[in-house]
Amino acid sequence: MKRRPQVMLKLLDENLGGMNYEQVRCIFRELAAATPQLRRHLKELRRIFTQHAQQPLLLDLLLSVKDQAFTQLATIGDMLSMGRSYGRDDELVSGLADFLNRMPDDAIRWPANISIVRWVGLLDEASAEQYISLKYRGIPAPVDLNSLLCSADLAALRIDLPKFFLEFLFRQYVGPALHRLEWERRVRIAIATNHLIQDFPMPQAVLEGYVNHEVSSKTFAKMDLAKGVLLLTYHGGFVRLTRALFENQCRDGFTLARLSAEEEGNEEKAGYRDALFKAFRTLQAGKSVLMAPDGPHGSRGCMTTVCSKPIEIGAGAAFLAYETGCSTVWYTMMRDGGGFAPVVVPGPRRETGESYDHFEARLSAFYGDRVTDALCGDPQNIAVGNRLMRLLNEKPGNPPQ
Repeated sequence: MKRRPQVMLKLLDENLGGMNYEQVRCIFRELAAATPQLRRHLKELRRIFTQHAQQPLLLDLLLSVKDQAFTQLATIGDMLSMGRSYGRDDELVSGLADFLNRMPDDAIRWPANISIVRWVGLLDEASAEQYISLKYRGIPAPVDLNSLLCSADLAALRIDLPKFFLEFLFRQYVGPALHRLEWERRVRIAIATNHLIQDFPMPQAVLEGYVNHEVSSKTFAKMDLAKGVLLLTYHGGFVRLTRALFENQCRDGFTLARLSAEEEGNEEKAGYRDALFKAFRTLQAGKSVLMAPDGPHGSRGCMTTVCSKPIEIGAGAAFLAYETGCSTVWYTMMRDGGGFAPVVVPGPRRETGESYDHFEARLSAFYGDRVTDALCGDPQNIAVGNRLMRLLNEKPGNPPQ
């Protein structure tokens, strides 16, 4: 009878404490064989081995099952980082090179939450090319719309997506009838497309080539950008294209994002407050601000509902719109024929005498409805980010996975 991973993790803890290292090796091999995605348990493994001051042993064990460990991009990053910490960088690089020489291009899989930012954080800036070469082995760099879509078709097959997340979203689907496998294929392509756009350094001209300019011009012409507009987007709709188009159409606008917050201050919360104040002044001046309330910023949140699930979002959008009296719009990017085009939906504006709490509730409900519509519609637009995927993957009664 096969033992569950949690049972094996507990046994590893006990045997490490008793210094039964041969048992530890046997249990670890069993865990690796039973768990196709070893990365799921890597955080707990590191905690256990650190607690017993046996971190180098964990790296030994991972190398002993390298044909399983090296099939996961996230695990490779952690192992390379451990190798540097313990002075075994050359050994790790050599082992990885041997694995790559023996395995096909698509041997390495990756989760939807892996990012070049996390990889560089584990290693260094010089490792960015290594990240792309491992993640997209045999897949050409996107240089135009056709190559982007072709590359996304190939990369889509390498993504590991949470089973409950897919089951949950497919039950919410309200578009034309699609077989489950075809719906999932389109979701995978959407997420792969978003990764390609985010990962590869692309000139502005290449990004602009992905977007339908005729539709874009007509869409932005509907908004009075000279009177202060707060554009609300989310981390699920080709964010880099969304931001690039906003910066092209609203050259004197301001994007309130993680990077802009970090630029405003060294300490995260202080940086966000400063960026929020800059956004406030931008709107007061009758200019435009782009922000994604589903991001992690701010010390105060408010609740909305996405696909029937209660989800906390930042309260910064409601504060800005209420205090400045600006107009609000939902703004995201969606597939349009072969390319992409922006979608804009007018949102709530503060009414005379309206309380802040009432307005916040209206704006939050509007935002949740727009995100829900995007996730329940055409699957080729479901380019969901890490935080939203984690929240939607949360099973009732269980902590987020």
